[in-house]
Formats: sequence, C-alpha cells, structure tokens
Amino acid sequence: MLKTMRSNTKVIMIIVIVFFVGMIVLGWGMDVNRKGPRGAPRDIGEVNGEKITYELYNNLIQNRRQSLDRSQLADFATERRLHAEIWNEITTRMILSQEIDRRKITFTDRELVSYIVNSPPQFIFQVPFFQEEGRFSLAKYQSFVTNPENYSNPQSAQILQVIENQAQTNLPFMKFQDLMTSGILVSDKAVKERWQQDNDQRTVQWCYMDHFKFRDSVVVTIILCEVRIKVFCFFIV
Repeated sequence: MLKTMRSNTKVIMIIVIVFFVGMIVLGWGMDVNRKGPRGAPRDIGEVNGEKITYELYNNLIQNRRQSLDRSQLADFATERRLHAEIWNEITTRMILSQEIDRRKITFTDRELVSYIVNSPPQFIFQVPFFQEEGRFSLAKYQSFVTNPENYSNPQSAQILQVIENQAQTNLPFMKFQDLMTSGILVSDKAVKERWQQDNDQRTVQWCYMDHFKFRDSVVVTIILCEVRIKVFCFFIV
C-alpha cells in the first residue's frame, strides 16, 4: 500500500495543496493579518464587530476564479455573481462561527476520529489512490486513515494532517447544524393532534324552539351546559 502511495504522491500532493489553499482562507483564514502594506488598515467590512479583511476576500476570489473557465471569467454577470457568493460565504461562516463560540460547542477526540473515518473531505474524492474503477472507494479511504503505519510515513502523514485539520474546522459546524435541525422535529403527539384537528368530525342534531310561544303558559329556564365533546347545548326545564 505504501509503495502505491509513493507512486501517487505527486498527484495527491498537488490536489492537497490546491484544496488546502481554498480551505485555509475559510478554516484558518479568519485570523489573517488585518494590516496591509505599511500598517494601513485593510478591513472591508465586519460582522458583529469581527473584521473582514481584504486579504481574506481577495484570496477567496482568486481561488474561485481558478476553478472557472476563461470564457466564464469574461462574463461580467459571472464575475458579479462570484463576488456576491464569496461575500455571502464569508459573512455566513463568520456568523455561524460566532454562534458556535457563544454556545461553546466543542467535540471529543472520539467524535473527531469518527468524523474523520466516516466523512471524507471533498478533495479526497478526486485522488486516484482512493478510487476503484473510476469511482471513490470509502473502504480504501477508511483503510488509509485507520492504518497506523501511515502516521509514521512522512508523505502519508502530511495528507492525514490536512484531513484532520479540516475535520477540526468542520466538525463544530456539523454539530451546530444537528443541534438546529433536532429542534424542529415534530413529536408523534403533535402530529396526532393536528390530524384530529383537520380530520376529526362530529355529527350534531338539534331543534329550535321559540320560547316566546310558551311564555304565557309555562316558565322557561334556559341552562347553558358544556358536554365532553365540547358541544354546547340548551336544556329547557
């Protein structure tokens, strides 16, 4: 396995480097230097007091442009949409990061290991070493990350470090998402009550008596009562 890894090291490392450049500005890029040349401020916005630097914004723009065709880059509408998407990604991630910090969402080593094993990063799907018959093999990936020998091999260890760094960045966001979605689950009781409200029906028979016709011959007392099925009825005594 290690021999195969060595033969594919160049391809793997190129993919890892490209992915790393894209992820670092999102995962770790929030802490980039906030000063430009000669110490001049380079902040272009802020979210709840947290600054958005020009370096972060520009790095993301340049990285996204590299994934587009030249014909797309020449389109003004595409360029405008690209800037809007990047800005939304930055602000959304900063808001979520702040909320994660406020809620003190953390993870254990066991949770981190489980996430690494069962949630391969996106760049791994493009690495030929982890593919079988042209398709990504989860079994090969899991065998790679759980093999202790790979952690002592410098080439494999670099890839594993990138995988771990991304997992540490993404895991709090996944736990936050699970926390939010768990709060909107509807209980069986609520479903039953809503179904009864929409579908349950009652049949009521009633008759009308004009008490003014009997006022000269009998004293009529009207008593209002509520029965178990929440139907109001009148009894004439």
